[in-house]
Order: sequence, then structure tokens, then C-alpha cells
Amino acid sequence: MNRKEQLFLLISSMDKQEKRYFRLHALQHGQKGEKRYMDLFNLICKMKEYDESLIRRKFRGEAFIKQLHVAKHYLQKILLRSMHSYHLENSADSRVKMMLHQISILFNKGLFSLCLDLLGKAGKICEQTENFSTLVEVYNWKRKVLNALHYEGIRGKEFTLLQRQVEKSVVRLQNMNRFSWHHSAIYFKKIKQERFIRTRRELRKFHDDISVMVMDPFFSNEKNASSVTAKAYFHHTMGLYHFMIEEAVKGKRHATKAYSHYSKLLGILENAPDLSQEHFDIYFSTLNNMVVSCIRLGRHSEAFGYTARIRDLKPAQGVFKVQVFLTYCSAQLYLYLVTSRFREAESLVREIEEQIDRFGKRLSRQNIFSLYFNIARLYFEKEDYRASLNYINKILNDPSCRSHHGIYVFSRIIELLIHYELRNNEVLPYLVRSLYRFLRSRQRLFRFEILLLTYLRKFPGIQSGQQLIQVFTQLGSELKKLMQDPFERQVLEYFDFVAWVEKKKKEKNDR
Repeated sequence: MNRKEQLFLLISSMDKQEKRYFRLHALQHGQKGEKRYMDLFNLICKMKEYDESLIRRKFRGEAFIKQLHVAKHYLQKILLRSMHSYHLENSADSRVKMMLHQISILFNKGLFSLCLDLLGKAGKICEQTENFSTLVEVYNWKRKVLNALHYEGIRGKEFTLLQRQVEKSVVRLQNMNRFSWHHSAIYFKKIKQERFIRTRRELRKFHDDISVMVMDPFFSNEKNASSVTAKAYFHHTMGLYHFMIEEAVKGKRHATKAYSHYSKLLGILENAPDLSQEHFDIYFSTLNNMVVSCIRLGRHSEAFGYTARIRDLKPAQGVFKVQVFLTYCSAQLYLYLVTSRFREAESLVREIEEQIDRFGKRLSRQNIFSLYFNIARLYFEKEDYRASLNYINKILNDPSCRSHHGIYVFSRIIELLIHYELRNNEVLPYLVRSLYRFLRSRQRLFRFEILLLTYLRKFPGIQSGQQLIQVFTQLGSELKKLMQDPFERQVLEYFDFVAWVEKKKKEKNDR
């Protein structure tokens, strides 16, 4: 991210209520001479793309423009102060942090009984939300206040109980951290792996890296999780693991296990509303994982029920509004594709485009590429090949797409099929050679890629319809045989190449 754009991105992320609150806050607390900062804020609010030259033209002659970076830094500081005030009570954690700040003020004034009242309330909130790190801080403040009161009225049993409460909270915090960091370690491996496992050697490496971690005696036993949150992380991790195994070997047994773990995780969160609110990211990602589990098990009606629940979520924090949008659109669009509900999918595309324009740079490129790829698939299925090519080009024309290997490679393969459908026989051989060289240089040239590229290279030179039927028949037969290999079958996650070949064969026969 360009440092010059940081203020613009912050302002762009603000909703109407946050902007209104800032303007009111600035009017009430602003100092003399700060009007220009409000003018700068209002100008940036109107921008769709950051344009520093426009700022310099608009405020030409103003003193602050000579050190614009200082003015922007100050505006960012007062914006964050305003947003801190606006969101002060949005979560249980922020409410407790506010209480602790108030306790600090009361302590310095010697108002110890008020301190104890607030500490009691803060402790209850921390217990309800299993916020053990802050709970330890609450107990330490209680010890500090009691010290100041010379433990007046406190018996030995009460002091010992306080000690044990602190020790218990520390142990539960350490336990929860172990399970949460264990999940993050597995997720990190998944993100860095990024592409499908295509060989037995890669599967062995995956087993060495992941399975050994997951099957550790401590982490593979739910009984070792000493809190509800730790149990939630246990199921989150096991669900992710079985997803990864299922992706690797396409074993329905693992898809069923993933579904089971995510179902239990969802039950844990829904039975503890305070926790699901504090761990909203886990809650809505679990709903999305339930969608994926249902799709893999063929439970499409159930999957639509979960996408509806994602759509209806009302997150308080802005970052989750963006993530909920992405999660819902990706899941719903994919569901429409696998159930051939193309009309509904096309209506969703318009909403996706509007939201991409709205959220802009706040969206990750990986998520945008995934959306564009599925939109391209939609238009390919509808035989609107030019529209499909438009979305494929949106991916391939982005310089960062090469770092997302799977999407990049299969976008190039779909590009070949589109040019075949559009009868662009002049460009097709060049694109085939280019992709072949790229895959060979990356050592990602597997049997499926070799087979498909070999036949696509033949197509432009075939003139006879009967010969074309024979070629498609041979390709279809070889593809079906190849798809018996679970490692090669991974490609069907991106596109049903077997169905496309069968469709082409039928079209040629019907003529």
C-alpha cells in the first residue's frame, strides 16, 4: 500500500455515521484554525481515487500545503481519535478497556470503593466472553486497590481465592493461546501451499508438514481444551485439516468429518452469544465453511440456507462488513454455478460489480480474482464467450495475478477454450505454446495439462466435422480415464472439462 494513500483509504473505509460523528466531533472540539483540516477531509471524501495533485491545486496558497504530509498525519490522528470515541462501546472488550481506564483515574483520586465496583462489573464481562488476558489485568487491579486499602476486611481465604483466580485465568489463557496459535499455524501452511496437491510426493510432504502437527496427542484431544473458546479453536482446526485432506485426495470421509467439526463449532458459538459476538470472524467463516462442506457432500439446499444466514449478518465493525460481502457473494455465486441457476447468478454479478467499485482497494486481490474467475465461468456456461473473456482478461491483465498460481493457470486454460469457441484459430496455437512453456518452467506440467494442450494444439488444423467428432471422442475417453486419478481430478474444482468435451461432441453429432 502506498503511504500517500493511507489517509484516503482510512476515509474511504468510513461509513456515513462515522463521517457524521467526526464532523460533529470536530465542530464541538475543534480548535481555531482547524477548518482547513475539515475542508481537506471533505475533499478527500469526494474522491474515488486518491489524487494529491487535486489537493495541491485546491489549496494553492494555503500555509499547510507546504507540508501536506504533516497536515495529512494530523488529520489521520484526529480521525482515529474520533473513531475511537465512536466505537468505544461496540464490543465487550472495548467496554472493559474503557472501564480499566476509568479505574485508573478513580485510583489516582483515591476513590477505591468505586474502583472495586467497576472491577466487579469488568470481571463479569471478561468471564462471560472468556477474555482471560484482560481478566488477569482486572485481578491485578483488584490486588492493587486492596493493597491501597491495606486489605481492610479481607480474610486469608479471600486473599488465597484471589490468588487462585489469577493463576486459573493465566492457565486458561495459555491453553487458549496454544489452541488458537495451533490453528493459525495450520492456516498459515494452507495459505502458503496455495495450489492443489498433484503428486504423491507433494502428498507425502503435506502429510509431513500438516498431519504430524494436527495429530499431536495434545491438540488432537478435545478434552485438553480447558475453555469454550479453546474447544471452538479445536473444532476450527480439525475442520480445516479435514478440508485440506479432502482437497488433497477427494475422500468423502474427510468431507463428512469436516462437516461434523464445523457443525459442532457452530453449535458452540450459537450456544454462547457473547463469544460469537467477540469472535465474529470465526462465526461467519464457520458459516462459510458449512456452505463448502454442504456443496462437497451434495447438500445444496442446506448450503443455500447457510448463504442466506451469511447475507443476513449485521457486523458492527467495518472490516467484517467487507468480509461478509465477499464471503456471501463468493459462496452464493459458486452455489448458483454448481446448481446451474445461471439467471440468479447473473443478477448477483451486477451486485458484485457495484460492491467491488464501492470497496475498491479494501478488497484482497485473491478474493477479487476468485470472483472474476467464477463470473467468467458463468458467462462461459451461458455461451457468452466475449463476456467470459472480459473477466478472464481482468485477471490476466493484473500484474499480481501470477502470484496466485491456481487462478492464474486455469484462467489461461479457460482463455484457450474461449478462443477455441470464438474460432480465433490464428491466436490459439501461440497461446497454447506460451502456456506450455510457462507450466514447464514452473514444473507444474502434469498429465491433464499435457493432454488438454496437446488436443487444443490440434483443433485449428482440423477441417472435417467427422474428424473433429473423433478427436473429441478420444479426448473425452482419455479425460474420463485420467479423472480416476484423485490427483488429476483436482482440476475439476476449477472447471468441468469432461462436461465441456461431452457437450462439444454432442454438438458436432447433432449437426
